[in-house]
Amino acid sequence: MMRKIPGLSKLRLIRLAMPATARDRGCSGSAARLCGRASPFQAAQPLWSAAACCRFSAASLLALRPVRGQQAGLKKSGSKLPHSNAIAAFWMMAALGLSVASAATPDECHAFAKHGRREEAHACYQSLAKERDHYLRAEGYWGLGMYQDANNEFREAVAQDDRNANYRVRWGRLMHERFTNVEAEKLFEEALQRDPKNAQAYLGLALVSADGYDSKAVKWADQALTVDPRLAEAHELMASLDLEESNRAEALKQADAALQISPEALDAMAVHAAVEVLEDRSPDQWLGRIRQVNPTYGEGCTIIAHHLLLNYRFEDAVAYYRKAVELDPQLWPARSALGVNLMRLGQEDEARRQLEMCYDNSFRDAATVNTLRLLGSYKNFITFKDGATILRLQKKEAELLRPYF
Repeated sequence: MMRKIPGLSKLRLIRLAMPATARDRGCSGSAARLCGRASPFQAAQPLWSAAACCRFSAASLLALRPVRGQQAGLKKSGSKLPHSNAIAAFWMMAALGLSVASAATPDECHAFAKHGRREEAHACYQSLAKERDHYLRAEGYWGLGMYQDANNEFREAVAQDDRNANYRVRWGRLMHERFTNVEAEKLFEEALQRDPKNAQAYLGLALVSADGYDSKAVKWADQALTVDPRLAEAHELMASLDLEESNRAEALKQADAALQISPEALDAMAVHAAVEVLEDRSPDQWLGRIRQVNPTYGEGCTIIAHHLLLNYRFEDAVAYYRKAVELDPQLWPARSALGVNLMRLGQEDEARRQLEMCYDNSFRDAATVNTLRLLGSYKNFITFKDGATILRLQKKEAELLRPYF
């Protein structure tokens, strides 16, 4: 029988910061009820069980109060010492090795992901997905790759707080990531109606425009920087846009501005690496800096490959797309681009395998779907090869047209 600890029998919990762990650990009764999960009709369990089932935050420890009575008062002098029972509970849980951590935030989860700490990021996003707040749940589902659930939760969050511009911005970024740019653009515009100085909304519009090589991308990115000159991501986007226009000096200037604001601006490092590759110099210094922050950041190689494509260096681009998916096998945009460009080089079998892998994992943007359809139509063509030239003619017209090529 467990030895009774003085004071614990008189404690109850008012609030817990991490409500979603009880069910996962098989808890029930009052233990799970304290974590906000169990039915009130389940059999009661001692507080010790609740302590083992829940992850307590420092804030929740300060919410411990005596059942009968007396509120744990604060000294008039201003010192904020909690009730002695709360202190006893704190040390009891520390002795048991229980977690004393505050609830996860989206920024914390994103930081884990940015640094390639995938297990921690996954656990962090899982904790968000179990929160009661719709916005936090949306961020959690998004991080877990449960895009439809994230979309539904963003819809609920916006319905509950229509004036919140940031909810619309984040929802728009999800839409942009999932290749629904028309809806993304609408959400960014709605965000600006609610907050005309929302730099992230302007950045969202810039990203949508950049996808279509629209000249408005520069305008929107510049507007984002006017509102918030320290928005590193906008400087990174401007660097990439300048490099697309072969303005390498300005691209490096914008990349350096991003790095001055955030020394871990990975895409800015990737722009530097891309310039080195385009100048036929080694990018190893910049790729090494990227690895120091995130050893699995395949997006850096994707950026290099993108700029190689724009300079018609297809084989080099394919090599960097391969490096990207080696670093991160689930980097579907890079895998899709690899498939598309393998098709350009006449390597249809591998191209089809790469694209089918993307499609089977729910990455179904226009380039992926349309290229698979094109590859599927090859059965209706006759292929002629002559050195580096590949000619495909429709079967019904091949005999008639072949003499002219």
